[in-house]
Amino acid sequence: MERALYPLRDVSYHHLQRLGEILWDWKFCGKCSKEPTCLDYTCSWSQAGPLEKFWACYKKITGAYSPDFLDQTPYLKSHDQLLYLVKEMKIFRSSSREFLTQKFFDNNHPDPSKRPTLSDQRNAINIATWILLLTSCGPCRGLIDPADDSYPMIPWRDGVSLQDFVGEAFPKRIHPYFDLLQDRKRVQDVLSSLKAPRLQKDASIRFTATADIRQHLSMDLKQGTVQLFDCTAVLKEILMATLHDSNASILPRALVLETLHTIHDILFPSDTRSQTLLSTLVHKNGFDADLLQYELARFQREDDSPIDYSYFGTRLADIYDELQNPTPRHGWENWFQKYSAQRYMLMATMIGVFIAVVVGILGLGISGFQAYVSYQQWKHPVNDA
Repeated sequence: MERALYPLRDVSYHHLQRLGEILWDWKFCGKCSKEPTCLDYTCSWSQAGPLEKFWACYKKITGAYSPDFLDQTPYLKSHDQLLYLVKEMKIFRSSSREFLTQKFFDNNHPDPSKRPTLSDQRNAINIATWILLLTSCGPCRGLIDPADDSYPMIPWRDGVSLQDFVGEAFPKRIHPYFDLLQDRKRVQDVLSSLKAPRLQKDASIRFTATADIRQHLSMDLKQGTVQLFDCTAVLKEILMATLHDSNASILPRALVLETLHTIHDILFPSDTRSQTLLSTLVHKNGFDADLLQYELARFQREDDSPIDYSYFGTRLADIYDELQNPTPRHGWENWFQKYSAQRYMLMATMIGVFIAVVVGILGLGISGFQAYVSYQQWKHPVNDA
């Protein structure tokens, strides 16, 4: 019964190997399909260890997949079927979502009564999209890190191709803070001030992990948190796969490089304090251990463009602004900010002036009374007996 209700709950090592083959063109020795790892360093499965966080995310989002109704046959009956969907979507990245829906659902089910429900179709497409892009394009069960109000989910519309959806989900913009052509020194000053220990100390910012790359560096002012994409092992696999073929991944290399750069060169550079904080996040806060491994040089190509912060520059600027003017989050800080507004300052000044005038009048009255008493004593002296 449970197998029928959740057809993708059981994941084998073979399924994960197929996933690596589809996403990153992995090659295998043929002797380790049922093993958790491989001792042959030429086999791609030997490098699967650091991907444990990604495997866990895959198991979570696929394990929650189920048909809309108990008596309904789900479209995705096995992981092989899901992986086929992922592979075909990667190949037909330039085709619209509407075309893909017809290809996978309408053409394979000529009888409308036997087609999966629209909800099931969307769910299957959305799961495959997360696997390919590490971000959500629509609601689905088991969603990894659902979007918040500050950074709402970008839907993948029917008339848009998967390749064009990437451009919509990850728009490029050069923020004035990071315009190297205008003021290179200011750019360096801003970047050097964004080390995580300083953000934690001066702005009371805490860091939370996310498996959705689109939520990377998103900030919640009310909670005082900044999200970090911590499935960095996946990003390294993408860079390795695209060393000689940029089309090996749908995600742009520039986006992947900038994500790693913001983590390892801006927030957590090689100084002792930054690395100590990063180690604490890994060992005490559950961040992925691969964050402690940084070796970007082996993944770079000669034709890679310099980091221009066109993907995450706006969020870095928001964090910098928060550092310069931290949002009050404690009770006394809120009270002080509330009653230090301009109208309250003017009111306090007027009250102060009024009190000063009253005190002045009272002082003048007392001085006059003292002068009157002194005058009467002078005019009517009292003789000693």
